[in-house]
Formats: sequence, structure tokens, C-alpha cells
Amino acid sequence: MRVRRQHSQEGRYPNLSVHDIVRDGHVLILRNPAGRKFSDRDAIRIDTEWRDFDDLPDAVARAQAEDQARAGRTPPAWDPEFGYLSPDPSFCGNNLFISCTVHLEALNLLGDMKYTLAGLNAVRIEAWGFDAESIRDTAHVYRLENRYSIGLSVEKLVERVSAVYRRLVQQEINARLHLVEEAPRVLADSIARALAVLRAARLLSPWELADILSPIRMAASMGLMDGIAKEDVDEFTFKQFAKPPENEGTRESDRARDKRDAEFADRINRRFARVGLNALGRRLLEQ
Repeated sequence: MRVRRQHSQEGRYPNLSVHDIVRDGHVLILRNPAGRKFSDRDAIRIDTEWRDFDDLPDAVARAQAEDQARAGRTPPAWDPEFGYLSPDPSFCGNNLFISCTVHLEALNLLGDMKYTLAGLNAVRIEAWGFDAESIRDTAHVYRLENRYSIGLSVEKLVERVSAVYRRLVQQEINARLHLVEEAPRVLADSIARALAVLRAARLLSPWELADILSPIRMAASMGLMDGIAKEDVDEFTFKQFAKPPENEGTRESDRARDKRDAEFADRINRRFARVGLNALGRRLLEQ
């Protein structure tokens, strides 16, 4: 995918890359063995990874090849009318699911997330965020997956789901460009507020950090920051998403958590003391 202004060697425009928005793509095929009671425990899962949309067809082909090899050893439950069978109707049909993780900070800043999520739901794409410590949709990172597979060939399903994902990513790219060109103060404000907290917070949890870093990650990926790269932010953010949220504990565990959050805040204060907009960021946003 290419956008109107992807990157400029002269440094006049921000970097707008698909790879900074999409990550962790997977193709999942589910098969229930014939002659067995349907259950999640018995279901066969075939999972391949894809990095970008150009790689998706190859990931599907690899999953299908493994599926065919397994079918010779363990025949799946199948019906001529409904396709591969499952107790859940959404898992009938070809039982192929395409998922990825997307970062939609620009759409959030422009107030478009409500409509974006409603649009995805209308075409039966499920989008779920990461909720923890009373933070909903942490960092405006969402996991996407199609919730249907019945009635479509694999080729048609891949075409439809890929088209939806591509349009969503293009919307986020357009939103980022709009922020720079039409609403630079909005983007600059979100960055400034995040940096103020990161430099001065006295208590800070890892989940709070992941959420606060969202505009910093976007700005870093656009080439607007000094002192931190997108990969550095990802170390904080996506590593946290891989951990389950902590449950409410006792007073003793609360005190221990406060101590941990104080030490963590001190470390983050030092890390972000010299992080800020670079020359390109200042020129584009400080208007």
C-alpha cells in the first residue's frame, strides 16, 4: 500500500508507514476431528503469521498446506452443506480467521473511534481493546478478527477481510496526515501532555505507561521525536499487553504496588527527561 506522502528524503513530511500501524498478523484455521465431541480442547489449531498485506496470501497458503497434511492423518468434521462443522455457527464454513493488531491513535484524537468500531462491527469484524486497571482500550490498540467464515470460499474471504483491514489502515494514515496538516495543535497537545506526565509523575503503573505512550508511539513512528524510537515505545507497550492484568489485592499488596509504581515512575522520569519533538516535529506542529 502506498499513500500520497509516504516519506520524504528532504524531511518535509512525516513518515506514514503501514508497518507502524499493523503488527502481529495471524491466519488461524480451526478443525474439529470427525467422530469426536466438539470442544476447544479437541479442536486442531493451525496458525501462521503474516507481516503485511502482501504477505497475507502466502500465510493463507501455508496454513492450507498444513491443513491438508493434517487432514490425511485426522479427518475433520465436515458437511456438504455447511462445510467444516463446529458447535458455534461462526466457526462453520471454511473455519479460517484472519487477525492482526492495529494502533489507531490518530482516529482516536480526531474523535472517530466510535464510528470506526461501529463500521467494523457492521461488516462482522470484531475489534477488542486491552482493558486493565480501569483503563479501557489501552493505548487505542485493537485486535481485529473476522467473525464469519460460512458461505464464502477461502479466496473470497481473504479478499473481503483484507479489503476491510486495508481501508482501516488507510483511514488511520489519512487521520495522521490530517493531524499534521489541519490540526497540528491537537497532535502537539497530546504529545506535550504525555511528556508532562512521563517526566513528572510520582506514581506510574506499567499499564498507565502503555496508555500514556500512545501519542508518543505515533509521533515517533512518524519521525517527529528525538530521544526515543517507535521500537523503544513498543518495548514498553506490547510487552505489557502480553501480561495478564493484576487482580485487586489486599492492603499489603496495594502498598507493595505503590512502592513498585513509585520506583517505576522514577525510572520513567529519567528515561523521558530529554525526549521531545525533533526539528521536523517542531516545524510541523508548533504553529
